[in-house]
Amino acid sequence: MFRLSLPTILAAVLLPFAAGAWERSLCERAGGPAVIAMIMIDFGKMMQADKPEKLGRFWIERTETAIARERALAAAFFQQATGCNSSYDGRTMQASHAALALSAGDWDRGMNMFRRAVWTHVADEETRIDLIALASKTRGAIVACESRGHGCEGHQ
Repeated sequence: MFRLSLPTILAAVLLPFAAGAWERSLCERAGGPAVIAMIMIDFGKMMQADKPEKLGRFWIERTETAIARERALAAAFFQQATGCNSSYDGRTMQASHAALALSAGDWDRGMNMFRRAVWTHVADEETRIDLIALASKTRGAIVACESRGHGCEGHQ
């Protein structure tokens, strides 16, 4: 006959938690998929409202339908990246941004807007830092040149 002792039962119940199996995802720490979506929506609105010679140039002749689709894709991408139960069905970051010829100056301006959106919706400092670090990992796929200006001349 097999007998279970109290230490064996406790070990079976508590070991998965001690091993980190119960860590919350970045999505959960931020407040869930709705908060991640609001960050991305506000980020998109800030870029769209930017000066036409800066990041606002990308939305000048866009339809509201196209803008809504871009915002939904951005939210789904970041929700999936943060561990939300969400699926991103868009193109890669590199393919999505290739024709935009984004410069390092564009990146820096956009990241400042992203930081503001994160700070607006997330109270926990460690979570803010982690969200910004995660977004920063996309730089190599998005930036086409190291120009400090806006856009990359002659880049196709």
